[in-house]
Amino acid sequence: MVNIAIQHYMGVASEFHLDVLSSILKIVTITIVPAAIGMAVKALAPGFSQKAQKPVKIMSAIFLVLVIFAAIYQERGSIVQSMVVAGPAALLLNLSGMLLGYYIPKLFHLPLPQQITISIETSIQNGTLAIAIASSPLMLGNATMAIPAVVYSLIMFITAGLFISLVNRRKAKLVTA
Repeated sequence: MVNIAIQHYMGVASEFHLDVLSSILKIVTITIVPAAIGMAVKALAPGFSQKAQKPVKIMSAIFLVLVIFAAIYQERGSIVQSMVVAGPAALLLNLSGMLLGYYIPKLFHLPLPQQITISIETSIQNGTLAIAIASSPLMLGNATMAIPAVVYSLIMFITAGLFISLVNRRKAKLVTA
């Protein structure tokens, strides 16, 4: 899809091209390998896993924010215009991902906490991965291509925050009822 979009918007003679096989390997490395390590640690050392859970969450949140702010900083001159142009599409993509991430697990009768987690993770991981693909020198190496992902990420923080707030209010009502 990325290569089709590059050809469509930048022309066939564009200097940018995403090597599919290499990209898949890199994406697996930055997504599946850390998840597999986390699952292995949890299975082999549950006590350590429990103690490390909070610091790892904090570090990953800090990393996420740093990636987004680095991309914003690189494109600071065009971020407002980019919000106007890419904002509506990014919002639609974000809300669609969150809704699908919430309701598809519901079809499979997964518990509510898992539905909520999948919805939020679906929303959050899209932006970070897109920024990594666009701006990483190992992938496309083009900060300008990361702008839509940055716009998505900014919107994602708002929608995820609102969703979490809504969920917490519902939990509070259930507890007090």
